[in-house]
Amino acid sequence: MSEETMSDKIEFIDQTIRDAQQSLWGMTMRTEHMLPIAETMDKVGYLSIATVGSQAFTVQVRTLHEDPWERIKALSKLITKTPIRGSYVIGSLSSFDLSTPRDIISLWVKRSVANGTSLPATESILKNAKRLGFTSDLDEDALAAVSEHFKKIAETEGYPIGAPMEYDVFHYEHQVPGGMMTNLTRQLKEVGMQDRLDAMLEEVVHVRKDLGYPVMATPYSQIVGAQALENVISGERYKNFTDEVVKYVLGLYGEPAAPIDKDVMEKVMNSPQAEKLKNWKPANYEASVEELRKQYGPELSDDELLLKICIPGVPTKPSDKKPAPPPKKIVQPSFGDYPAEFDVDVDGETFRVRITPASNGTEAVTAERSTETKKGSKQAPPGSVLCGMAGLVLSFNVKIGDTVSAGDLIAMIEAMKMRRPINSPHGGVVQEIWANEGEIVSPEDVLMVVV
Repeated sequence: MSEETMSDKIEFIDQTIRDAQQSLWGMTMRTEHMLPIAETMDKVGYLSIATVGSQAFTVQVRTLHEDPWERIKALSKLITKTPIRGSYVIGSLSSFDLSTPRDIISLWVKRSVANGTSLPATESILKNAKRLGFTSDLDEDALAAVSEHFKKIAETEGYPIGAPMEYDVFHYEHQVPGGMMTNLTRQLKEVGMQDRLDAMLEEVVHVRKDLGYPVMATPYSQIVGAQALENVISGERYKNFTDEVVKYVLGLYGEPAAPIDKDVMEKVMNSPQAEKLKNWKPANYEASVEELRKQYGPELSDDELLLKICIPGVPTKPSDKKPAPPPKKIVQPSFGDYPAEFDVDVDGETFRVRITPASNGTEAVTAERSTETKKGSKQAPPGSVLCGMAGLVLSFNVKIGDTVSAGDLIAMIEAMKMRRPINSPHGGVVQEIWANEGEIVSPEDVLMVVV
């Protein structure tokens, strides 16, 4: 481009409530965090403001118990000058199973438009751009107000604040995106394996190589990451395959960028999943919106129908929704990197011990009897099969009275946007099923009892 046509003016697309909160906060920014500052964001002068993609809808509904359509409507009323953007996965919405009906994808995009629909800090980029001779029309006072607002949110909620990372060549080997890194860290913590993150990332390198180096972007990064997580949790590489990896090997996601490892290809093709999925076609893929409405509920609005199909296991009626969780009150002591609160067991009695800074600069310690009981702290009955991961129970492959052997598939759970198999750790007869289809479970929850 010639000097005459090259512009020294740069434009900014704001990602604060899209990629930034996805990468740092796991999409847990609530609507109440956004609305008070929305009008100020509109004054900054961004080229556009990114909101959320379809994957964030799942977190918003299941975790935050919010109506995603109401968020978009509320933001569009407050942000009137700056275009707001969304992003969508063509092929699926709340997960990567390729099964979302085509007309539902079209309706989702239309409804998002009708409702108004981890990157470097703008301040840093703007400062450096000026040093390089570029200009911008951003209102820096409004930008500073936006930055201060979300900094206070982070402090109140105990969320991390982004900071430049040291150069690490390992990032270029595993290439795990920021938002996915947050999810992997959380899931490893949920199964008590947070110390295995480096091993998990090393496994990502192996799996990506074995699958022919798929690009580490949605949905391929999740396909690689979910399989790597499965390998680490099971303790054996490719002991189990996710359905998405099987579909990938079968070519349902298109041709791989490079040849798939021969041993992995052979193991996948000889698996029962491959036999089951080789002629797989998504149910209702060609069904019209009206046909699906008859199936799921003629009384449902477009917005309710979309949530019913794309985010199973959650209520669609406003009256069924749980209230949003109250803001966390995080104690952040200034006297060092030590926990501010403990549960201490003394001769069978639990006391809550809290350490707070005193006015004279020393630490004050108080104790109170804890009335909380941790979920899953009760002794599980003999033969219990634990969920082992946090997620949504999609289906059971057995019923009470069935005889199972060790390693048999007994249930499917959706975790990290993937369908993940639950195999029985031992043989026996299914005596009880504790969970329900469509229920959100934790790793320590009892799924069923097999004796």
